[in-house]
Amino acid sequence: MDALVSEFRPRPQRGRPPDPKKREAILEAARRQFLAQGYDASLEAVAADAQVSRQTIYNLYGGKDELFVAVLANRAEQLTAPLATASDAVGPRAVLTELARRFGDAILSPESVQFQRAVIACAQRFPKLAKSFYEAGPAKTLTRLANYLEAETRRGRMAVTDPALAAEQFMGMLKGNMHTRLMFCEDVKIAPEEVERRIAYCVESFLKAHGR
Repeated sequence: MDALVSEFRPRPQRGRPPDPKKREAILEAARRQFLAQGYDASLEAVAADAQVSRQTIYNLYGGKDELFVAVLANRAEQLTAPLATASDAVGPRAVLTELARRFGDAILSPESVQFQRAVIACAQRFPKLAKSFYEAGPAKTLTRLANYLEAETRRGRMAVTDPALAAEQFMGMLKGNMHTRLMFCEDVKIAPEEVERRIAYCVESFLKAHGR
């Protein structure tokens, strides 16, 4: 996460550490509100959804900008969990397939598409926030995937000469035209079996190009 995103980091806390369950409740409530309302979601709505006070949100995150980025960073953590927990016992095919499924859930659901449209719509009004969205979400995912591919190459299980470019290619294959259609066409429905077929095809194609 670069210097821009660091502007929106949660505030350091003094005294008793905050309850992790309360943080989780706030992040989940914020995710629901941002999905439903875009960046126009209010902190009052988030506080009511999480059953906490608005002051609690300010104490933990500092404001709506920081909370917005925290939601994105938390989502990126969940999405890339297969990369963080990968071990010698789990091969690249299983790891990449699980990553692809989580990625599909993250960007292809109707709620996620609506949220992405809202972010694009407010990009001109809030350029720093739009860039923070990229750095905390897509950029972070690409960096973690590139690091994983580099590590698997050192292990001898893959042969990736340019991990950063390979990571872009893999995520780009997963999105493909399917994501473009969803972003621009309101009536498009993607069947789960179609998503699975595309995931399998992308993983196999990627491993043919970069696997051993």
